[in-house]
Amino acid sequence: MRMSELELLTNLLWFVLGYTTFGISILALFRIKFFEIRFLFLSFLIGQTIFYLYCLSTLPLSFAKYLPIIGLIYLIYTLLYRKVKISFKNVKFLQIVEIIVITSVFFYMTTPYIKSIILDPIYQWDARCGWYYHAKQIYLSNGINKSTGFLLRNEFNDISHPHYPKYTNCLAAYFANSVGFWNEYIPKTNLYVHLIGVLFALVSLTKLNIIVRLGFCFVAFTYNSFWINSGYMDIWIGIYLGLGLLNLVNYLQTKERLNLVTFLYSMLFLLNIKREGMMINASFFLSFFFIFFIIFFNTKTMRHFLFTINKYIPILLLAILPFVVWTIIKRIWGFISFSDFEFSKVFDVEHFKTQFYSWRFDYAYKGFITNIDIEKSFFTVLLVGFVSTLYLLLVKANKLKIQNYLSGFVIIIVAFIIYMTTIVLSYVVAMAPDQDMKFYVDSSNMRIFSSYFMFLIVGFFSIILSFFDKSLLIHRLKNIEIVKKKNINIKK
Repeated sequence: MRMSELELLTNLLWFVLGYTTFGISILALFRIKFFEIRFLFLSFLIGQTIFYLYCLSTLPLSFAKYLPIIGLIYLIYTLLYRKVKISFKNVKFLQIVEIIVITSVFFYMTTPYIKSIILDPIYQWDARCGWYYHAKQIYLSNGINKSTGFLLRNEFNDISHPHYPKYTNCLAAYFANSVGFWNEYIPKTNLYVHLIGVLFALVSLTKLNIIVRLGFCFVAFTYNSFWINSGYMDIWIGIYLGLGLLNLVNYLQTKERLNLVTFLYSMLFLLNIKREGMMINASFFLSFFFIFFIIFFNTKTMRHFLFTINKYIPILLLAILPFVVWTIIKRIWGFISFSDFEFSKVFDVEHFKTQFYSWRFDYAYKGFITNIDIEKSFFTVLLVGFVSTLYLLLVKANKLKIQNYLSGFVIIIVAFIIYMTTIVLSYVVAMAPDQDMKFYVDSSNMRIFSSYFMFLIVGFFSIILSFFDKSLLIHRLKNIEIVKKKNINIKK
C-alpha cells in the first residue's frame, strides 16, 4: 500500500508550514514587531532547528508532527496580546510580481526533480548505505536513542558514518513514521523539504536583484543536476552555502541587519547537514574576518557588524545548539567516531606540517583543484569579472557601485579559501593515516566540488549585478541626454 499523492502533499505542507510557523513564533519571542516576507527563510531555518532539537531530545519521533501546534498557539497569543503583527504594507506590486515570477521559474526548473524524487527508489550506493540506512534505524526505533543502533560495531555502521549529523536522516524517518511504513520512496520526501527551503530563500531576498535570484535558480538546478535528487547531501550543503552568500551580498548592498543574521544562521545551519559543515564554518570565519573586514572594509563596517548582530545573538546560538547537543550525546553514550576523520589532528602543528608536505596534499590538490570542470568554472567567473570591469569603466560607475562590484570578487576569494582549507583539513590533515585517501578523492572529487560550486554561482551573479543596475543605467541614459542637449545648444 502506498500513500496517495494528496496525502503526501498534505503531510509535507503541514511539516514545512507548521515548523516555519514555529520559527516565526521564536522570532516573536525576541520582540520582532512586524513579520514580513523577508523573514520567511530565517523562520524556515529556525523551525527546522526546532525539529532537529526535538529529535535529539530522545523523545518519540511520532510526536514530532504535533509539535508545530505549540508554535501556532504561541503565535496566536503574540498576535492577540503582544501586538506582534504580520505586515505586508511594505510589499509593493512589483515585489508581488517578482515573487510570482520566481515561484513559477522555480517550479519549472524543479519539476523533473519533484517527479523523480518520489518515482525513483533509493538506489545510489552512498545514499542507500549511509543516509537512508540511518534514517531507517531512527524510524524503527521511533527516534534517536541508545537502541537506534548507532553504537553497534558492524560492517554496516563502519562504512556509513554513524556519527554524522542526523538532521536529514530525521527528516526521512519523520515522513516514514507519519505514513506508518518504510519503503524505498516515501523517505525521499526529505528532499522536498530542502527544495521548499530554497524557494523560501529566493522569495525572502526581496531587495536582491531578481536577475541574481533567477540566475541562481537556473544554475543550481541545471549544473550537475544528478545530485539534487540522488539522496546525497553534498549538493544541499552547497546550495545552503550559496543561499547564505546571497544574503551576504544583500547585506553588503542594503546594510540591513536581517540579511546578515540570515547569512550567519544559514552558515551555522550547515553544521546540522554534513560533517563538512564544521570545516566550512571554521574555514569561513577565519578567512572571512581576516580578508573581508580587515583588508577590504574599514573599521566602521566591523563595528557595524558587531552592533548589528548583538540583538540576534540568542537566535544565532540556537543555530549552534543541535551541533552541541549531538556532540554531548555522543560523549555521554561513549560513541567514538571510529569511522570519522580525526579532526583533533588539525590542532597538532607537527602533524599538520608533515601531512601538508607529503604526497597527500599533492594528490588532493590534483583531485580537487586542477580538475577540468573546476578550472572551467573559475575561468568563467574570471571572464565575467573582466567584462564587468570594462563595463564599469565605460559607464563611469561611482565609488559605491564599484565597491559593491568588488564585494563579488571578495566573496569569490573568501569562498575559494573556504574550499581549499576544507579540502586540506578534511582530506589531508584530519584523515587517519590508515584510511585510503586515494579512494576518497577519486570517488568524491566532483561530488564535493558540486557543493562548493555554489559560491562561484553567487560570486558570478554578484559581479554581474553591475549589468542590471537600474540606477546606473538611468544615470548613464541621463548623461547621454545631457550630452545631446549640449550638442544641440552648441549647434544653435
